[in-house]
Amino acid sequence: MPQFHVLPEDVKPESFTATIRGGEARHLARVLRVGVGVEIAIFDGEGNRWSGVTQTVTEEQVGLVRLSALPDREPPCQIHLIQGLIKGERWEWLLEKAVELGATRISPVFSEFTVVKRAVVKNDKKTRDSKRSKWRARALAAAKQCGRGLIPPVDEPVALTQLLRTLGAPADGEKRVAAHVGSGEGWAMPADTALIRVAIGPEGGWSSDDLKLLEGAGFCVAGLGPRTLRSETAAAAALTLCSTLVQKPIT
Repeated sequence: MPQFHVLPEDVKPESFTATIRGGEARHLARVLRVGVGVEIAIFDGEGNRWSGVTQTVTEEQVGLVRLSALPDREPPCQIHLIQGLIKGERWEWLLEKAVELGATRISPVFSEFTVVKRAVVKNDKKTRDSKRSKWRARALAAAKQCGRGLIPPVDEPVALTQLLRTLGAPADGEKRVAAHVGSGEGWAMPADTALIRVAIGPEGGWSSDDLKLLEGAGFCVAGLGPRTLRSETAAAAALTLCSTLVQKPIT
């Protein structure tokens, strides 16, 4: 059975209880027809997961008892994906896979070769809010499916220059990599890496001006092999590589 999302304030570890509300409760009661005494998994979207046993089940709320913490499934360091915005279904596919592959934050950016028109995202507030709500829902669904405790935030799209200004200089324990044509040496991760920021260009890749901006902000440029990859494929490859390079040995 998949895990279910709960609000952090609805989890009471001190009493080993939790309450599932809203659409999640309706799905459990109406669609899955879960009864009393069934063990299910829950997560709060902030990185925490538990198992519990249903004590009460209605379409308004499901009460859990005998709450027990589940193993942490988050990556050993934060992985911030800075992604050139791409079109429609490919962007939604990318969001889903980025969550599955361990991204802890996703920042869409406009750059020189971005095909998606800024007007599509930056027209009126209602449309922007609707689009971001859809992105958050995709991230939530992916987190539920793959068993994560965290729902990675998806930022509002901004220009690459604006995001880099916001980031400032790299902090201690921070590694910055921009995927582009070149050697793979830049992917080496120091042992004390606590945060990786990985930048992937849009359909047309990074322009020479984009690369100058990225290098000026502390990003090293590294390749992902000899073949030309789609933007979403490059993102999946880079996230997999980051997760592998910082993975702690299982003890």
